[in-house]
Amino acid sequence: MGDIQIMKTTLEMPDSLFKRARAAARKRGQTMTSYFNTAVEAKLAADQKARLDRPWMAYAGVTAGDRAESERIMNVIEEACERIDESEWT
Repeated sequence: MGDIQIMKTTLEMPDSLFKRARAAARKRGQTMTSYFNTAVEAKLAADQKARLDRPWMAYAGVTAGDRAESERIMNVIEEACERIDESEWT
């Protein structure tokens, strides 16, 4: 097994978010480092799952700066995919 390399960094966030994160870490008995590592790993895993659930996103992406429009487009695509008759493809 190789050595794990550690990188130190500085994060900027609103005070209210930091206080909520610190309280959540304490409640779980975690250090802030452990809490943030866990949170980032969970977010990366969720993003990967979303990419696997929506493979067209690798090609289509999102509408820059307009999350509501991106979500509307994704809903249209998902609804269209639900109407596909797989027997027509075999």
